[in-house]
Amino acid sequence: MKRSILLAALVFAFLTAFSSGVNCFAEEKNKINRYAMIVGDGAYLYSDASGRYPRFIVDKSYFVFVTDIVGDYARVKYMDGFSDCPNIEGYVKTVDLLFYDGNVSSPFPDVTLTAISDAVLFSDAEGTRPKSVVEVGGNARYYGATSDGLYFVYLRGNVGYVTGAAFESFTIPYTYEYIEMITESSSPEVSAISDSSLSKESSSPPISEVILITLAIVAGLVVLYFIIRPDKLGGKRTVFTDDE
Repeated sequence: MKRSILLAALVFAFLTAFSSGVNCFAEEKNKINRYAMIVGDGAYLYSDASGRYPRFIVDKSYFVFVTDIVGDYARVKYMDGFSDCPNIEGYVKTVDLLFYDGNVSSPFPDVTLTAISDAVLFSDAEGTRPKSVVEVGGNARYYGATSDGLYFVYLRGNVGYVTGAAFESFTIPYTYEYIEMITESSSPEVSAISDSSLSKESSSPPISEVILITLAIVAGLVVLYFIIRPDKLGGKRTVFTDDE
């Protein structure tokens, strides 16, 4: 009897671990190869998944295309296939994203800037590597901005940073999808549903699931050890019968 109970516990532990692992994998897979809306304020696109190398802020309500999930970050494409703008790849924190179902009408900002003064385009935000020059009346395609007042733009075959003071002031409208979401969230009931969905979709795979899987496997191995271990004193294998 004891042996049957222990074996049942072992099977249950492994089934729990396997089920949790499958669910976790399915959630991750469902977030890949789809658009995600920027819903966080000041959401940076980073060069890597460490968050140490920010490039520029992607404006709220616009989209990135997710190609992978790496810890707390989503690997994304930005401006991919949009007009003549080169694609930028990088990483965005998943907490700043709302993974989106359905078609997206205008995923990226369609903003052309006009220069009101001459300025230098640098390949780095520190302004140490000049690449091109924008002249008065010249145009550049807008990608995003930094917290230091720089714009990340596309200019005559180059992408890089230009001081925002070199361009006419402009506004970036919210996307249709974002406005629709806000409109639908105007009632308390819909707002609660939207908030719940947002927190679920935006979070990276919870650490609790990883801990649960690990503990279940360890528990299973411990139980297995006590079932089959040799007796410490006599050197004989302990055997349980169904009558015990």
